[in-house]
Amino acid sequence: MTRALIAELPRANCWTLAEHAGYPTPDADPQAMVIGLLMNWAVVMMIGLTLATVATRVTDFKSRARLVVGMSSASATLIIFSHVIFSHVALGFALYSLVANISIICAGGLVMARWSHA
Repeated sequence: MTRALIAELPRANCWTLAEHAGYPTPDADPQAMVIGLLMNWAVVMMIGLTLATVATRVTDFKSRARLVVGMSSASATLIIFSHVIFSHVALGFALYSLVANISIICAGGLVMARWSHA
């Protein structure tokens, strides 16, 4: 991957760097998938911690679910679209990634919201 970073590529973004390093796509590396899974797990745990801290003020599941969906959507949108702006990731892939990230983080967060109560 270091060779890809210093290579003379016409356009240096995550796709071209991955292709130059020998990966068919940037997410084809199993280690990266495991790291991504661990990162999503960490986000879900942070959502659970947040829900635990507001559990006395937000007591019903519907309110906690709205909190989870809002936090998940806001954070995923910020992160994914920063890739579009700064790394020149294709918009189609970014939209796909946005939907996937919001879905998986919301799913885990809703599980945490269901069982976090005062």
